[in-house]
Parts: sequence; structure tokens; C-alpha cells
Amino acid sequence: MAVRDYGVNLTQFRNAMSEWAGLNVTDMECLRLLFQKGIATPSELSRFTGLTSGATTAMLDRLEKLA
Repeated sequence: MAVRDYGVNLTQFRNAMSEWAGLNVTDMECLRLLFQKGIATPSELSRFTGLTSGATTAMLDRLEKLA
């Protein structure tokens, strides 16, 4: 039950932070990986997020426009 509650709370927190930042959850996960690793290739981001290469490119374009 505690693990379930943790998962629910984590999801709610992630959704609230995404909404606050004006990003979708996948974009936030990409940023989290970049903050953690410092640098990542588009292929690494694609594997981490489960996105196709085209979707990863679109995500990176969105994030670059925000910078």
C-alpha cells in the first residue's frame, strides 16, 4: 500500500510540476535526465523516454525554443 501511495504521489507531483513549467511530462523527464547526466545524445533520450527518433527531435525542438 505504501508503494502504491508513493507512486500516486509521485505522479501527481510530476504532473503538477509539468503544468507549472508549461511542459508535458515527457519533456520534463528529458530535462531530468539532462540535469542528472549533464549531457545526453538524442539516441539516449529516445531510449530513456521511449520516443521514436522523430518524436525525440520534436521534443528537443520544443525545449530549444524555450531556452
